Amino acid sequence: MPNNYADNPRSALGKVRMDRMFIGAGELGQDGRWSIAVAADDRDDESLGTSDESGRSHARAVSNADHDTVGAGASLVVESVLSLPDQYYLITHHDTVVFLDTDSRLVRHAPFGIAAWSLVIELAGQKGRLLRRGKSPGEVRQLSAGRFDSDTSTKMVPTNLDCDIENFSDGSIGIRTGDHYLGSDLDGLVRLKDWCRDWERYQLVRVDTIEGLTLLRRYSWLSHTDRRVHSLAAQPIDFGRERPAESSALAASLAPGAIAFRRKVAFGPAALKLIERRPQIVFEPSNAALEQLIPERVKILDSNTEAESVFSLFRPLIHFWLGNDHSELEKLRHSLDSLSRVAGLDATICIASTQSKTHLRQLVPEKYRSDALFLDADTTGAYAGIHDYHPVVHAYVGCTFGVDLKEGLIELLLSLKGELVLGFGLTAYASLPNFLTQSENLDGPRL
Repeated sequence: MPNNYADNPRSALGKVRMDRMFIGAGELGQDGRWSIAVAADDRDDESLGTSDESGRSHARAVSNADHDTVGAGASLVVESVLSLPDQYYLITHHDTVVFLDTDSRLVRHAPFGIAAWSLVIELAGQKGRLLRRGKSPGEVRQLSAGRFDSDTSTKMVPTNLDCDIENFSDGSIGIRTGDHYLGSDLDGLVRLKDWCRDWERYQLVRVDTIEGLTLLRRYSWLSHTDRRVHSLAAQPIDFGRERPAESSALAASLAPGAIAFRRKVAFGPAALKLIERRPQIVFEPSNAALEQLIPERVKILDSNTEAESVFSLFRPLIHFWLGNDHSELEKLRHSLDSLSRVAGLDATICIASTQSKTHLRQLVPEKYRSDALFLDADTTGAYAGIHDYHPVVHAYVGCTFGVDLKEGLIELLLSLKGELVLGFGLTAYASLPNFLTQSENLDGPRL
């Protein structure tokens, strides 16, 4: 049990509560990525200043050969950078995450849950480069970790791998730039060192692993193995060290149901390691033509059994088309009342109608009201984001929902049949079908 628990986010090694480890998962951007802090005054061509603790100007730092803070005097490449497949976050000997602090303009390290996911290393054999991640997946800039006597205004070519990588038997790496290594000190700063010992060695966490965890945390997923719906729970994490250092930022804690302090990240019947160089979480690509942002299916490689676990997105959408007749409102009320009696169904209600959205909202049961969608009945096709629901139930107003609705939707996703009749006026689809507008289909209401 390394160190003492210290819930102090201002400390470089401050511990954080386990239920805060995945902070930011509820703040995903429209591209589905974990939120990344970017300074408002971010410029196209910039140099990172000196440490705000030292108070030295850039000009003074140029003449000071002993000042070796990585962030000070480093430059960001403006040109587009060609991405390589192997990108990793750096985990220090203190079990903290290396990041680019845009406020102090320095490279720092802080605990998981506090550090911004803003800096990665890209590896290609024994070479690599440090990249600053921007506001979108394709926006990256290269960070030079050279000293001040280098030409910080020089533009590097997009494929310049300026770091030498040294690999160690425990899977960690040393990052050398010129004659110096990146080292993470107890004060939370990353500096250049003349040696490579424990504090200059880093474990690697794949970028796609962290981004996969955010989606597993934010949404619900149906396991094809145990037929249960799961969402990633807050839990103790581990970075794979045989014996954590005394300066480890991880507080010793037991996960629910665990009998040992050390564990892998558990998600339903699957388990995975944070420290793993091969891909463990693989999402089916979203359909850009449908403006999808969230994948419908994910495969997780279990690190215990090497078996592949399959999960389907379980984000049900219950869609109604409502006519202008006043009696339609009473029919809708009946259907929504029966829907509210279905236990354990976390669904989104969608109503297409020309009637007042304010009045329609009042008809929706309170537990569904905040996420309800209201569309113009004259809309042709769908609007951006509606294809991120899976499965979809097309319901006629006046229908009655059975208590076994959730089980029916689970069976639909597992069977992959694409369509399932759930009863009079109810049809479920594994994905959003190509609904037509009412004016284009006289057999029944459509979106």
